[in-house]
Amino acid sequence: MDELDFVSEVTFFVGENGSGKSTLLEAIACQYGFNTAGDGRNNAYDVDSSQAALGDYILLSWLSKVTQGFFFRAESFYHFASHLDQ
Repeated sequence: MDELDFVSEVTFFVGENGSGKSTLLEAIACQYGFNTAGDGRNNAYDVDSSQAALGDYILLSWLSKVTQGFFFRAESFYHFASHLDQ
């Protein structure tokens, strides 16, 4: 695949286990400067992040650069909820 255009503000990735959904999202998060374990740019949870090797091979382009946001994954919520429980 040479190019993937996102034409909507919300995009759903759907596919079988192992089809690359999380790998692609981690690569995008890595390129945006987020910790691939899941966080905002100013927060870093004490959990292992993935290697996100695909991030070294993709090029992102956009009209205005994203400077704020949060890479949210199920593991992030679990860690946050566990922290609240403690």
